[in-house]
Amino acid sequence: MKLLSEPSEITSIKINILKSKNESVFPEHCSIRKKGQDCPMPPEFVISIQSKDGEYMVGVACDGHKNAFTEKLESLQKEGKVPLGTINFTGLKPVGTNCIRIDPNDLIEL
Repeated sequence: MKLLSEPSEITSIKINILKSKNESVFPEHCSIRKKGQDCPMPPEFVISIQSKDGEYMVGVACDGHKNAFTEKLESLQKEGKVPLGTINFTGLKPVGTNCIRIDPNDLIEL
């Protein structure tokens, strides 16, 4: 699988944050899209821009697209399409849990 290496190859950056009650769920894949095809890699970083008036989340990226994403955001900042500021990458940490198991002896019959 070939990853993008040049920002000029990036046709769009997408972000889908699913909101369910009080929880936000990050996308399952990197935010990079090339020629209508989404990057299949899982996200490793949350990308945000720290500007004068706050911090804005702009996407998630895999390690292979980190540099291309930075270059594309810098280009969009120069064009005035995204806020000027510092581009931050925050690592994502996968979290897993074991299934909760119920002991049949703990059940109460009503």
